[in-house]
Amino acid sequence: MITTTGNNFGAGAIQINDFQSADLIVLNAKFNIDTTTEEFAKAQVLELYLPELTLNQSSVTSCYIKTEELLYPGKDYEELVPVGTIVKTWIKDSHTLCIEKLEEYSHMPQYTILLATLYAKRGVRGDLVSADLTDVEFNYQTTNMRTTRGCYVNENWAFFCFYYMDIYQGWGEPIVAELIGFPTDISMDIFLLGGGQQTSCPGVYVAEGTISNGVLNIPQTSTKQRDTGSDPFVYVFAVRNKQ
Repeated sequence: MITTTGNNFGAGAIQINDFQSADLIVLNAKFNIDTTTEEFAKAQVLELYLPELTLNQSSVTSCYIKTEELLYPGKDYEELVPVGTIVKTWIKDSHTLCIEKLEEYSHMPQYTILLATLYAKRGVRGDLVSADLTDVEFNYQTTNMRTTRGCYVNENWAFFCFYYMDIYQGWGEPIVAELIGFPTDISMDIFLLGGGQQTSCPGVYVAEGTISNGVLNIPQTSTKQRDTGSDPFVYVFAVRNKQ
């Protein structure tokens, strides 16, 4: 676990769960951005200042951003909808983590950043090496839902992605499932993104949840996530807490 030493957007200290090696860094955190601060208004790119990192620079990767958008304001069917998308992020130097400032979200009072991200060392060349995947089964405590999934488990971190193919059942209800075969020493926040996209809406529907002690828990989904052609997904790099 590391704690930021500062930032350029007016927030307090932020705790980040981390794994670091000479070749990569995995970071997990969720924090809010107040877009009304003077510091945020001046920032071109959001910067978090950190203790010494193992990488001087990383390649560009991505993290998640979430806010709430009022659709159809002034109409009798107006609705405040949680929406999300991805933004670019990278390690600028051994003390600075950068996150793209998405102007489409900057007029919101606040938004949330979710780091579930692997930062790879910049400029590495070599042959691709195959890895053995771990089979993960979903033992649902709520409505059974069909998934396609992939998982890689490292000694210190794990990669996990899955998307839902079942567009008819379960949406609008909680999703709770035991993840059989997934490491139980991971505890992190997740976003489930996907669903109908509305005109002028800067993203798609997003539901917040957690993976903890081998259990997936998404307390509130939406029927908007079951649109034909929309496959809501989770895609994360996760730090293992083995101590």
